[in-house]
Amino acid sequence: MILWSSCLILISSFLFPSTSLAANRPEVTSEGALLTDANTGQILYKKKENDLYDIGELTKILSTYLIYQLIEEGTLSLEDKVSISDEVYSLSQNYSIPNVPLRQDKEYTVNSLLHAIGVGQANSAMLALVEHVDGTEDKFVERMKRQLEQWGIKEYELYNATGMDQEKRNKLTPTAVGLCAYQLLNIAPDFVEETKKEIDLFDAESEDAFEMLNPLNYSDDSVYEGLDGLMGGVNDQDHFLSVQTAKKDSLRLISVILNPTSSTESHNDHKRLLTYGFAAFRLDHVLNQEDKIKNIARIAVRNGKEAFAELKYQDDVAVVTPLIDTAPVFNYHFVPDPSYFEGDQLMAPIKEHTAIGRLEVQVEGSAGEYLPSLNPPNTAVIVAEPIEKGNGLIRFFRKISTPIDQWGANIRKFFIRIFN
Repeated sequence: MILWSSCLILISSFLFPSTSLAANRPEVTSEGALLTDANTGQILYKKKENDLYDIGELTKILSTYLIYQLIEEGTLSLEDKVSISDEVYSLSQNYSIPNVPLRQDKEYTVNSLLHAIGVGQANSAMLALVEHVDGTEDKFVERMKRQLEQWGIKEYELYNATGMDQEKRNKLTPTAVGLCAYQLLNIAPDFVEETKKEIDLFDAESEDAFEMLNPLNYSDDSVYEGLDGLMGGVNDQDHFLSVQTAKKDSLRLISVILNPTSSTESHNDHKRLLTYGFAAFRLDHVLNQEDKIKNIARIAVRNGKEAFAELKYQDDVAVVTPLIDTAPVFNYHFVPDPSYFEGDQLMAPIKEHTAIGRLEVQVEGSAGEYLPSLNPPNTAVIVAEPIEKGNGLIRFFRKISTPIDQWGANIRKFFIRIFN
């Protein structure tokens, strides 16, 4: 496969002296930890990121993602009605855990149950959705396992969809939990509109309106200021653990803390990670959707009506940049789709908006490590205008013009050598 790479944009002619990020890395007391960017999935901090830990009710992050995935696919609708089984009803009456009371003589919308999960992390609401989708929790757990496998996660222990079973404890690595949170926030970015609420009513329009309290307890002094999600729970030692997220400017971070030494230290570790992340990194938008390509050399067209292709970016691209480099250099790597190329030339004809390759962007000097199944920031390179095949006369003159142009270039070089 052909690989073209270029570094064409220098925001400054020099870089400021680099300071080691390691010197500013936080001291996290919890056993397992991860900090990642929610836009690109780049890992910014890790500690025992591949060890398995009890995740308790953080299990619901993956379960909630799968519900939103079905909504995106059109298999499920926010307005679909969900009936309540005996098992769900029984669970909903347990007020010692995050829950909302559910009745069997009425139905609830998918949207109202997601609201209960977002604000109150209600286990009964989660189980109701699980049963509605797959009939039984066991079948849904198989769905969860398939999804982890598709993402490249091989190490896990999953037994239920809520994390409430005290005998069989669900276990994931910090990396896997971070990936689940990343996927949830990307498929349902508005979910934080629910998770950021400290208190709200479930089934507010009915006589059964129930006040939900967010387990993240935003008013606690130990909580990071600006936090707006995502989910909390307790491990087998009764220590509070959570996945937390916050956003400053365009940068959203996801912090994962597993197996903390205490509930207080769990919050403190999140605060350390988020404070570090926002102080050490920023999100730079480097490519804009629909802009004409200017970061790689022009691509010639073989047998085309025009000599060169008009190309543009399919998507916006943002890159996480260390703040130690106040003038970063971005490297652009174009990987062509060989089915449209002969050598280094595009083969006419090609339809408008056809993706003829991908452009990856990285910060020079920063290799970047990403969550499983994710690639460095990239976009498809698409054809901006139809590439039409030239008629025989055009192709003939283009064919003979190439050696003539080369001959002219050689003559110029000859005289330059004589007179210099």
